[in-house]
Amino acid sequence: MRIEVIDTAQGFNALRPLWNDLQERTERTSVFTSWDWQYHWWQVYGGNHRLRVVVVFEGETAIGILPLYLRREPIIGPLGAQVLRFVGTGGDTDPDDLGPLLDTRFEQEAAAALTQFVISNRPMWDVLLLTDLSLGVPFTNSITEAAAIDGFRLDRAVSAHIRFLELPTSFEALLASFSRNRRWRFRRDRRRIEEQFRTRFFVWHDPVELDRAIDRLGELHCARWQAAGQRHSFASPEYVDFHRSVMRACLERDWLRLYCLEVDGQLAAMLYCYHFRNQVFLMQSGFDPTLADWSPGSVLLGYAIEHMIAEGNHVLDFLRGEHRYKDELATCTRETISLTGWRLTPGGLAARLRRSWVPQLRSWLRMAMGRS
Repeated sequence: MRIEVIDTAQGFNALRPLWNDLQERTERTSVFTSWDWQYHWWQVYGGNHRLRVVVVFEGETAIGILPLYLRREPIIGPLGAQVLRFVGTGGDTDPDDLGPLLDTRFEQEAAAALTQFVISNRPMWDVLLLTDLSLGVPFTNSITEAAAIDGFRLDRAVSAHIRFLELPTSFEALLASFSRNRRWRFRRDRRRIEEQFRTRFFVWHDPVELDRAIDRLGELHCARWQAAGQRHSFASPEYVDFHRSVMRACLERDWLRLYCLEVDGQLAAMLYCYHFRNQVFLMQSGFDPTLADWSPGSVLLGYAIEHMIAEGNHVLDFLRGEHRYKDELATCTRETISLTGWRLTPGGLAARLRRSWVPQLRSWLRMAMGRS
């Protein structure tokens, strides 16, 4: 095996065919570890960070890709820490499944080679911050074992608790699994809005007008959460630019699922999802709050799930975030974890002091003051 490190945007761009080929041979993967998601994230959020995409070859065949970057984190004055992170984390985006691509035939060997690269190149980083990893996969196990053998500090925590719905083979079976009250509410809401307005459900396929759809999604999303007095996405130019780019790319690959509910000729509710290997990932949503009495968001979700089942999908993954509809619909949960490694360098110690010890000290002081 040999390793190559790609450190330029041009090199990253040239990896596309090799990356796509490896992903086809990777069992544990998602839209978030695709070249499309990772490259477009780097284009928007890479900035002045230093790219380190690590590629493992067996002969001339790529068997592992680990997309990383180095970010300098200021601490105090001139003192800073070099933080090694996954491409795709940082900025104002929150993907839920990251980590390397590993050829299914060589998972253990590729994971070990990538781990060895990270460990043996410790002089380039003070803090190793690997978030949104799946439990029990070869790379997670390999990096954990290497830290124990090599003797450097590696903290482990839960990144996210994620709910998902296992989809049955028919929509009627899903409805039958609901409580009697939920079935009644579902049918009532759909009937009420259809009786009051001209409604149309469809999935967006038009690449020419996609920008218009994305703009409307942002409007509906912001309007929904502003009406509820809560924070919302689509709040920064970077967030909009990134999702616009990746949505265009994924529409070309038939991965984008932009579910739409039209009411009297106007887009009144939208669900922004990705379809990948018989799974659907729900990214964002929005609806017109002036139509809240007719529950357009819930009605659209019902139509969308009906479409997902008809398309042959097995899972609707709600991704991170706490919302009541997830509690009502989800049938299972999963976790992703984060691994944080610390080097005994001035930057590593200062970063650990700020991230771990200072919050603990503040918590202890608050408790002490509360007792007094």
